[in-house]
Amino acid sequence: MAQLMAPSDGNAPSAPSYTYNLLMTAISNFATEQVTKLIQEEPQLVHTYGWHRQTVLHRACLLGHSGIVKILLEAQADVNARNNFNETPLHYACKRGMPPVVHCLLEHGADVFLVDNLGKGVLHHAAEAGSVPVLHMLCAQYPELQLTCQDNNLQTPLHIAVKSAKLETFHYLMRKGRSNLKAVDGDGNWPIHISAQEGYGHMTWSQLCVLGLSALNVSNKHGCTPYQLANMYDTPRHKELIKELEWLKKLPEKSNVKQPAYILWYFYLLAPVLSYSAAILLTRFMTAYHALIFFPAVAGDMWLLKGSGHRLNHVSRWPNPVFAGTFVAGMLHTMLAYMIVVRPHMVEHPLFVWMSYVLAVVILVLFYKLVTVDPGTATQSAQDKVTGKILTILDVGREERKWEEFCVDCEIVKPKFTKHCRLCERCMAGMDHHCLFLLKCVASRNHSLFVWFILCCMTCMIMFLYSVYVYRYRAYAGLSLTETLLEMLAVDAWVLSLVLLNMMSVFWAWSLLMYQCRLIQNGYTAYFQPEFKGDVLTDYEKFMNMLYFLANRRPHIVNPCIDV
Repeated sequence: MAQLMAPSDGNAPSAPSYTYNLLMTAISNFATEQVTKLIQEEPQLVHTYGWHRQTVLHRACLLGHSGIVKILLEAQADVNARNNFNETPLHYACKRGMPPVVHCLLEHGADVFLVDNLGKGVLHHAAEAGSVPVLHMLCAQYPELQLTCQDNNLQTPLHIAVKSAKLETFHYLMRKGRSNLKAVDGDGNWPIHISAQEGYGHMTWSQLCVLGLSALNVSNKHGCTPYQLANMYDTPRHKELIKELEWLKKLPEKSNVKQPAYILWYFYLLAPVLSYSAAILLTRFMTAYHALIFFPAVAGDMWLLKGSGHRLNHVSRWPNPVFAGTFVAGMLHTMLAYMIVVRPHMVEHPLFVWMSYVLAVVILVLFYKLVTVDPGTATQSAQDKVTGKILTILDVGREERKWEEFCVDCEIVKPKFTKHCRLCERCMAGMDHHCLFLLKCVASRNHSLFVWFILCCMTCMIMFLYSVYVYRYRAYAGLSLTETLLEMLAVDAWVLSLVLLNMMSVFWAWSLLMYQCRLIQNGYTAYFQPEFKGDVLTDYEKFMNMLYFLANRRPHIVNPCIDV
């Protein structure tokens, strides 16, 4: 039964439940026009409540429709109305995690300091929803709000974010000393106890990096340490966490928590080059059957690549360097094989040899610049086009869709054509893609270098293949192609395996280069390109765009399909 709210005790006469239910249904269906019509016909509907004293404003806030919320507030709905659990519409808006709704309520006088029956305030509800923009907006507009606040169970927003598995919120609360990692709840739990009990390996590991290994020995009121809590469950994520904690427990208390992660990271980085180098050393003691050593080494590297994702299979979730290690191994061994085995047979091609030296130096310089130069990190928020004012969450949080421009990791309003890279953990201006083979983003400041690098690498591969062609006729003169292959399998498998790898890599480099050229000519990047794929630029404009790009200059002409 829907009832009319009275200012004193709330025991007002019953209101027609039919129209109330109509209004609630219209709100649920986001039927703005119907909501407006019903309120105009019966203005008292905004003052009625249903089950658990929930008002229509509660429902609209929970659904996150700022337009309907604004209509209800303009119809004089009580912005601080409480339901049977003492929850206000602002609490519901924070549960939903929509900044425009929160902003609308605050503009109409919502009280940010009210708490519900469980002692949870707006920050607790926003943390449970995992809405970093709402948390950031509330703290920016009301500095007196403390992220270390506790509810009736003494839980802070960090406790709740961990329990709710809200990773972005967890990282936000961990940054800049916003939270007390040693805050104790009613059960004596630090946040790390909760993350260990739930089997959230990355959260547990991240807290250990700050607290140190001594936190593994801290007991809650029930006498349980984080390790013991994790051991109570047998899920895959708990097993992964337990494995890491058992390793860490063996280390001295003052050891670096990241030590196991570093070992795994360097293993994946160096495994390709070391396995290939080990194969070379082994074949030094063999007079034949070199293929039995090299091809299993290559197969092992391919197997390692196939089973690898973008991130390490470790609770740290660091970027996986195996792709970069494989690329460097291929580049290094190609150069070594050319210098040691092939080049002595190129005496009749001195110009070719000198060109290969120059190209090798160019590739190394480009590679060094690619891995050291900033790709285009955006460290400052976007500016207002008219006033030049640096925008904050308070500026973009009031509008639908606009608030999504706020980066919850970098805590800035992203400038135009900027994307956050989760592997680099930075916002990149002019983002093209994250290159796994460079462990680096390709963006506005290194995109041109990247294309030149791919072009030089492809040229180097082709030159290597040609030099091996010459090498074959000098080192295996008089042998047929089949006899040459059999002989190389026996005593020259290093060069033969590199020939196969470089042949495959040439096709990969060519397809990548053509893809990049198509994007660049049209003024696009791999990430920032419109759904419309038709040609709007002339051939001349495309050609000039390509020239300007290779010269590391701004596009000759901006594509109107992307300049939105």
